Formats: sequence, structure tokens, C-alpha cells
Amino acid sequence: MRTPRTLIPRKQACRQAFNVTMPRMLATWLSVMAIASVLAFGLYALDKRAAIRNERRVPEKTLHMVSLLGGWPGAWLGQRVFRHKTSKPAFLWVFGLTVALNVAASTAVVWLNAG
Repeated sequence: MRTPRTLIPRKQACRQAFNVTMPRMLATWLSVMAIASVLAFGLYALDKRAAIRNERRVPEKTLHMVSLLGGWPGAWLGQRVFRHKTSKPAFLWVFGLTVALNVAASTAVVWLNAG
């Protein structure tokens, strides 16, 4: 399938505006995701521990923000390993939204820099 001609100049303009090569951008994004994932996993461990001890908890907003910033793989793993935040439908809905936004943004970056 051919790309419509009207989209080609926009893709080139985006690439020129950011002036970043795809491998460099991908390496940076993967590094950010790795760091955010480790942070998210740690936050889920701290929150689970606080829940067990009836202490001050990590706010759900913080957990979602770290997921949104690329830490969703670590957050997902933390949910599974610690069996934490897996039975709250509202929380899981927002978490799913953060995953979808990350996948959409990653796809857009790859598409804009392809070809």
C-alpha cells in the first residue's frame, strides 16, 4: 500500500525537526523504559510492603505516572510477582490505558522515522 503524498512531507518535517536518528532514539527510549521499569517494580514492592504493614502507601497516581513514562513492563511484572493491585478494576483500567498510550506513542515514533 502506498503512502499518500500529503503525508510524506509531514514525515520528513518531523524527522528534520527532531534531527535524531532512529537507532539513537530507540536506544534512548529503551534506556528510559528500563530505568522506569526498575523504578515501577520497586514502587510496587514498597506499596505491597506498606499495605501488609498498614503503613503509608505509594499513591496510585505515582504508580500510574511511572507506568505512563515507560515503566509499564516493570509495573506489570510487579503486579504479578507481588500479587498487588490485580483485583481493582478501576486501577487496572487506567493501567491498561497507560500501556496503550505507550504502545501508540512508540508506534508513532517508529512510523515517523521509518523509510
